[in-house]
Amino acid sequence: MNIELALTIDDIPRNGHTIIPNSNLNVVQGLTNIFKLYKLPPVYGFANCSLAESSSGYELLQHWLETGNKLGNHTYSHLDLRNVSLEEYLNDIEKNDIFLSKISGNKDYNYCKYFRYPYLLEGETKEKYRGIKKYLNDNNYKITQVTIDFLDFAWEQPLLNCLRANNAELLDELKKLYVDTAISKLLTAHKAANEIFQRNIKHVLVVHSCLATAMFLEKVIQEYKENGVKFISLSEAIMDPVYETEINVISDIGPNFLRKIVIERKLDLLNKPTVPTKRLKEIEQYSSV
Repeated sequence: MNIELALTIDDIPRNGHTIIPNSNLNVVQGLTNIFKLYKLPPVYGFANCSLAESSSGYELLQHWLETGNKLGNHTYSHLDLRNVSLEEYLNDIEKNDIFLSKISGNKDYNYCKYFRYPYLLEGETKEKYRGIKKYLNDNNYKITQVTIDFLDFAWEQPLLNCLRANNAELLDELKKLYVDTAISKLLTAHKAANEIFQRNIKHVLVVHSCLATAMFLEKVIQEYKENGVKFISLSEAIMDPVYETEINVISDIGPNFLRKIVIERKLDLLNKPTVPTKRLKEIEQYSSV
């Protein structure tokens, strides 16, 4: 199997919150250490710079860049587009752009104008959908789509509870669920893309800057490589002509690139496998007792 894939990380410097000391530092350094260990191409982290207003957050973004990785725009405040006006959303993109330009020293190789919608929400109304697309186009942004996602952040709270309870058995189960889900989503996306486009496409995987991913991503990379994955840069992946496909799905649920095509063309693909949210919730509740 030949799969080309770009790894991307959302919510730099940190997704969610935790009470574990130094966890933000551990997460970001853990991720960059994995990238270095497996000699991955520079990895794009899509940043919410409101989280970098503190000195520690700023230093984490600097560490990200200093280790050879790059930053993209994910809005300043990780806004939920369903809850704000078009004007507020566009202002938040611009505010993030100013911060990113400053921290990167205006070096294009550090910060390219790549944009990813928080929650993959592109607009639940025509006004928002078209207004944001126009703004991004007018300001030379490239929208970075996602073909593979598996809600890795759903592992975060169960993991934190297991760590507090020092439950090694459930930690092992969480890791297995994480890796198995990542593999099944990869294979499903690969198969669906071939059915839709009649060829291999360059895929884009999104995971998040959270402790679960820092702990479990290395095993995913190992398994992906064994399944024929070649890791490529995001800039290479988005050059695939497939990402020029015109899709007009106005939605309030944030489907990824392949699912938008499935919705628009009314195809029977990508319905399984699902993320094991029920089991994750059971582990979370059990380990919190």
